[in-house]
Amino acid sequence: MSFAEWNDFRGIAGHQHVPENDHGDPGNFPIKRLIELVKAKKAGTSPEPSKPSKPASSIVALKEGVKPGATHAQVAELQRLLIAAGYGPIPGAVTTFYGKNTQAAVARFHNKNPHLKTSGRSYDPAIGARGFKELQKEAGRR
Repeated sequence: MSFAEWNDFRGIAGHQHVPENDHGDPGNFPIKRLIELVKAKKAGTSPEPSKPSKPASSIVALKEGVKPGATHAQVAELQRLLIAAGYGPIPGAVTTFYGKNTQAAVARFHNKNPHLKTSGRSYDPAIGARGFKELQKEAGRR
């Protein structure tokens, strides 16, 4: 906003609207809590303390069709996770193709996590559902 717009403004504004500010609000703004406080003030009551919500998990399931040699949208996510968890670099990544370089990175993941490897295989290039969940945790998702 300009100074004139700011001086004429009535309502709720984020700090990104303040004159001469050139960046947005950081983080997650608790809009639900703000609405509770405003409603309580209008009603002349004290609002009940809001209960902290449990953060939603960012762990996602492995989609069917994500396997060596396949092209799938989730392969790019798999590649990013492998790199973030330290199993990269993956030459040619990030793509939707589950090629030999992605397979080699998955095999490195399995070497560190042999309990997730397909039974009886010394080289396992295929990520399974359990392995994908563990990889997400190693890459920092909760």
